Amino acid sequence: MTQETWDTGAALAQRNERKLFIAAQPLGWAISKWAMKRHPDVWHMPGLGYVVSGAEVTREILLDGKTYTKTGPASTGVLMTQVLGEYALLNMDGPPHISLRRKLQDLFTPKYVRAVTDQVLGQLATGLHDDLAAGREVDVARFARVFTGTLLCHLTGMELEGDALERRALELHDVGAQLTALVPLRVRRLNERKVKQARELFARLVDGTDQAYRSGSPDTIPGRMREIGLSLDEARGVIGILMLAGTETTSTAIGRLVALLCDTGQWTRLRQDPGLLDGAIDEGLRVVTPVPAFTRTIARDHELCGVQLKANRLLLGFMTNACRDPRVIADADHFDIGRDMPRPLRHLWFGAGPHFCLGFNLAKRELSMVLEAIMRLEDEVEVVDRRAARGVLLPTYERLVIRMKEAGQ
Repeated sequence: MTQETWDTGAALAQRNERKLFIAAQPLGWAISKWAMKRHPDVWHMPGLGYVVSGAEVTREILLDGKTYTKTGPASTGVLMTQVLGEYALLNMDGPPHISLRRKLQDLFTPKYVRAVTDQVLGQLATGLHDDLAAGREVDVARFARVFTGTLLCHLTGMELEGDALERRALELHDVGAQLTALVPLRVRRLNERKVKQARELFARLVDGTDQAYRSGSPDTIPGRMREIGLSLDEARGVIGILMLAGTETTSTAIGRLVALLCDTGQWTRLRQDPGLLDGAIDEGLRVVTPVPAFTRTIARDHELCGVQLKANRLLLGFMTNACRDPRVIADADHFDIGRDMPRPLRHLWFGAGPHFCLGFNLAKRELSMVLEAIMRLEDEVEVVDRRAARGVLLPTYERLVIRMKEAGQ
């Protein structure tokens, strides 16, 4: 690849990523850019709270669950409690949270994840390859929603097949996107109308899991909730948050990573050296940061990076900025599948500390299966149509159509 081709591809990828952010959250995007440029670590933004952008201070915050909490009045945990109940993992801290995670961890080990994804998703991955190999166009954004939704249907004990399974997988994403879109930039308790709307959506999200709770295998999430002694109401909260996290974030990452590889022309490089796959996934997740921001409540008055922080105020961390911190990574806006990831950034997009992503192995396995299916093609793929999703919490593609290039093209 010539330098000119590299530069052109990098510019195209950056432009398309920027369009996704602006379409999804224009105000949030503007605040994040301002913060990164003018206040690289911590910035007190009147009317909002404290904005954090630096990589090292972000990790410090995530590791300190006592000073920066998920359960305080300024974090999104308060919204989750209103809608999902008190047991929803992401609105928990301390020993109860640690204990619940430990009881769920064996559902997300590399060995279990590989077995279940091969069983549930293998045919879908093969179908993706075969469709592209036959010259057919594939909407990867839709495929990713079906792909991740199908796995969540299995993990939550929904015994569906064929068209019914596909419809339910797509419904999970539609409902999940509507739910997350209710989260305001400035965290505040939802009013009665929005709580009612959110609870109705949540009921649709977990519809069908009650039976799995009562009689499902312990290898399903609802069955595991029953086995560890949670009530049905408590189990619904955990099931709901895992369904949200397991569909929206991974499907977003799949489409955007495929687009990055197309825009930068790095499919050939990846196909020629499959050993780059794991690094390509990490670099893709660094660039797309599927969860672009996080919130915490500040538990006590203290100083951080020269800024005085007040208790019970919002701390808004921009993970997109942390993963592009020029002090720890060069050419941060460039997507380079051969990059050696700097230590301060390793897996930071999955979080750190007590709330490190429980589905880490699952997300990476799903991404690997999709990319491997495309890598096995005889030629590269290209994007023929794309459309950004508007007004959503997580920047993503509403539509991303790809096809295999014709020989010699």
